[in-house]
Amino acid sequence: TDAGASVALDTSVLISLIGDDDILIAEFLNDYRASLNQAAFEISNAIKSLDTTALNDAAHKLKSSSRSVGALLMGDFCEKLEQADCSQPATLREISGAFEQLLKQLSEALKDVLEIPA
Repeated sequence: TDAGASVALDTSVLISLIGDDDILIAEFLNDYRASLNQAAFEISNAIKSLDTTALNDAAHKLKSSSRSVGALLMGDFCEKLEQADCSQPATLREISGAFEQLLKQLSEALKDVLEIPA
């Protein structure tokens, strides 16, 4: 794995919460991966439609689940998204680009941990 992927997902956080049962960890990460994809869709749509409330709500939902599985950077980023204001287009473009990059790193990290072929 590359450094970005390992920084994007620290599975020791999840292990500290549920133990080191590989099957249980995989279940949690698969569930998280599904919620991440749904939240990414919601966040992307909210940014495109300039819907501040939808953006803040989607970010809020993703924040705690990200932190609990060890996706700490995503959790921190979601905290910023909760405060984002869609009336600032330049800021939104910056946020959108940073979110897409972080999402890509996190998706790669999840694939690596779950051993999903590319």
